[in-house]
Amino acid sequence: MKKILALILTLTLVLLIGCTKIPDKTVPQGNQPGVTDETPTQRYTVKIAGLMGPTGMGMAHMFKSDDNLNDYDYEISSDPSELGPKVLKGELDMAAVPTNVAATIYNKSEGKIKVVALNTLSVLYILEQGEKINKITDLKGRTVYCSGQGATPEYILSYLCTANGLKVGKDVKFNFTYNNHADLAKFAVANKPYCCMLPEPNVTAVLAKNNKMRVALDLGRVWEETVKDDSKIVMGCVIVNTAFAEKNKEAVENFLKDYKSSVEKVNAQEIVDLSIIPSVEIAEKAIPRCNIVCITGENMKEKSMGFFKVLYEANPASVGGKLPDDEFFYN
Repeated sequence: MKKILALILTLTLVLLIGCTKIPDKTVPQGNQPGVTDETPTQRYTVKIAGLMGPTGMGMAHMFKSDDNLNDYDYEISSDPSELGPKVLKGELDMAAVPTNVAATIYNKSEGKIKVVALNTLSVLYILEQGEKINKITDLKGRTVYCSGQGATPEYILSYLCTANGLKVGKDVKFNFTYNNHADLAKFAVANKPYCCMLPEPNVTAVLAKNNKMRVALDLGRVWEETVKDDSKIVMGCVIVNTAFAEKNKEAVENFLKDYKSSVEKVNAQEIVDLSIIPSVEIAEKAIPRCNIVCITGENMKEKSMGFFKVLYEANPASVGGKLPDDEFFYN
């Protein structure tokens, strides 16, 4: 297939507002939970929404492919808050949303949605003008300019600093003057901060315009070095209307096959052009740091519950007031 270097990205990543080791970026071949090799007996039309940015990027190929097992009536959204209600009402069967949004919808709706796949790991990075920051403890004595105050990015960075012995507000300070990702990216391009935390694709946009900046820390890797379980920073997922899933199990299984294939092609940069991102160069360079995945079945709980616990401890409301139970995960 001809490589088409353009994809669903936006220079304002919507974050809950989820980077891990390379082996986690692709779904293992063979017997994967939730994915079977049976030939479908019926073709389904699935109403689905992708979210701009890395959370929706994995769907790009699927939306335009002629090789899908299902047909997809799709839409692209920049606002995750509008997708949950649509899935609950049945206006959409599935949607890509931030993981904490999924947990909140699940808890508040008493289980009317489920997560069928985790689709984005960490997209958060510390950028630096220099070579002094090589581990999280090197942030001691520094001010980190951040976006995402009172949301997942702040909770993640606070946890990683605290877990590694840094007292936030004393040993390391966060500056949220530019709380919007795009505004902070512009500030970084102008050589203003010594170091800052940004998500992809903003990271790539900054690096393309400011050669003094470098990626100092991959917070996904810092997480793996910090936690004592197998959890990851899990930023995005695909949810399904529970009633739809129960009545249309074959359609869900078909989707998992189609989506797995799409993710593999996106990561290989066989990307269908949806005319959303203005820069092909940024798209190409951002993909490896977007950590687009398709994790299904029992692996979803293993990879995400440690992450949800961190969010819950930081702010219970960020996951809907309580941790999601086992029924949250489609299996």
